[in-house]
Order: sequence, then structure tokens, then C-alpha cells
Amino acid sequence: SFPTRCSSDLKGQTEGTLYADFIYNQALNSLGSDEVVAVLNDGSTNNLIVIACGDNKVYGYIIQGGSVQGSVIFRNDSLAGRYKAAIKYQAGLMRFFVNGVLINSTTPAGIPACNRIDIAKYPTIAQQGVNPINAICVFQASLTDAECEALTTI
Repeated sequence: SFPTRCSSDLKGQTEGTLYADFIYNQALNSLGSDEVVAVLNDGSTNNLIVIACGDNKVYGYIIQGGSVQGSVIFRNDSLAGRYKAAIKYQAGLMRFFVNGVLINSTTPAGIPACNRIDIAKYPTIAQQGVNPINAICVFQASLTDAECEALTTI
């Protein structure tokens, strides 16, 4: 078992890197929909930086003020297995890495100020995912592309 909420030195930062190492198996998916792995947030669902998986995809997205600012999807028809994913975010930039590869980048209109992290659940929803999570880390700086590639290599 792991805690679903963590506090750290996240003080409204709008630049950083969210990393998750997890195993996904659709058969374990108890929610009947996609499962959240890690969510940086401000205690609401209006401001989020998310790594999630389900329906043969691993994806990351940013929501600020209730509107999607950036979304990137990695699709794999045989999704079951181990994944290392990272979202690198800073003003005007979101890059999504999965298993050592830059999947895509986008230019979000804004980055929300997040001060907490929820693990395997959204901040205001009690239901929690069940897929195994090996590690989650939040870097307070936006790592370089080379660092993100190395970090997410299996």
C-alpha cells in the first residue's frame, strides 16, 4: 500500500518534471475507465498535471482553470507492461517521454501552480486505481530532454 497524498516542497511551482514508473494491466483496471498514475494539483480538478493510462494508451495532460492546455498520448495496442513516463513542463512547453523516447511536445497556453500530488487518484475523487506503482518523483526544475530520456529508459 502507498499513500494517496504526499506533501513536499511544491509551493505553487509552474516549472518542473513529473515522473512515474508503473505497471499497467488492463485486467487489473477496476474503474472501468482510464486510471490515473500521478496528479500534480492545487486540491481541485481545475488545475492538474497528469500521467494516466488505459484503453491501450499512456498519456499526459495539463489542465489550467478547468481547460485543457496540453495533451500528449502514447498508444500501444498491447499496453500491458512496465512504463516509465515523464512530463516536462515550463512556461510555453510540455514534453512527454515514455520508456526513453520523447513521444511529443506541445505548447500549453499556461501551466497551473500546483502545490500537492495525488497518487493513483484525482484530488476530489475517492476511487483509487489498483495498478502497481514502483516510483513517483517530482523534480522542481524542468529536466533536460537528455535527462528525461535517461530517467524514463527501462
